[in-house]
Amino acid sequence: IETHRRAFPESMVGDAYYSFAMAAFSMLGQRQESNQYLKRLKQGNSEDRSLYQQSIFLRHLVVYYYEQDELGGPMDDAIREFLSFGVTPKNSYFHNRAFFIHQAKIRFAQYHTAPAEQAESKRNQWIQAIRDLEVLGRYSVIARCNAMIMQAALKRTKGSYQEALHELDDAELMAKEQNNPIAIFDAAYHRALTWKALKNQAAAAIDAELAVQLATKHGW
Repeated sequence: IETHRRAFPESMVGDAYYSFAMAAFSMLGQRQESNQYLKRLKQGNSEDRSLYQQSIFLRHLVVYYYEQDELGGPMDDAIREFLSFGVTPKNSYFHNRAFFIHQAKIRFAQYHTAPAEQAESKRNQWIQAIRDLEVLGRYSVIARCNAMIMQAALKRTKGSYQEALHELDDAELMAKEQNNPIAIFDAAYHRALTWKALKNQAAAAIDAELAVQLATKHGW
């Protein structure tokens, strides 16, 4: 977090650093520290931020909400505001590209937990988020890897289990080549769900254990 702080110009250290710290501490399960940084951010005037600074804040705010299991209105509002700036997978700044990765994960979680009457609309939002991620994947290997994982999850919901497993194997190999433990975790998590759908509890347990080991090692 301190390395991240030093990477910003002095004029941007406040908001950019606080936003990153808020998201990072939430991912590490340190809610008190995360909430303290969010409080600092809310004490400032969002109207004083440039569009870029506000987009950085929102990009990290969706991570904060995701880690707090807040998948309702506040999450949708943050996503809507970010996209209202005209940010797309094609024109996003480097620091904002991760938004589209998180958006796909968030839309999956919303679909996965949606009541029956909202399932179709949440599924459509998830599919659109995957499409955005696939576009970003033309410019980013990390995005391409995450798009493959999300496509595999979508295939699982369609009953195409073997296709999903092959896609996840390819995604995991790509994640290992990029030394991306979060993507390796995601691949293992979705592979466990796929094996569970196939009623292969032994295989599901192996991938679930791998996911838990990674989460424990990295403090997620």
